[in-house]
Amino acid sequence: MHTQPATQHQCRHNHGIGMLLVDIDNGKPQLDSRGNWQYYCLQEHHLFTVRPNEVEAAPAEDAQKVISLV
Repeated sequence: MHTQPATQHQCRHNHGIGMLLVDIDNGKPQLDSRGNWQYYCLQEHHLFTVRPNEVEAAPAEDAQKVISLV
């Protein structure tokens, strides 16, 4: 079963909220080499990964895309 990742996730280092990275060409979440979703910490400006089974799935109609952080 394919789940849609949540658009936000708590940073692994408790810095704040991380935003899901999405490929703007195809709208799919960015994955690392192990297939984990990649998030960008808005406060400390670093990447962290989350395993799909660790994220509460977001309903497809509520999915949002981050196009730019600038």
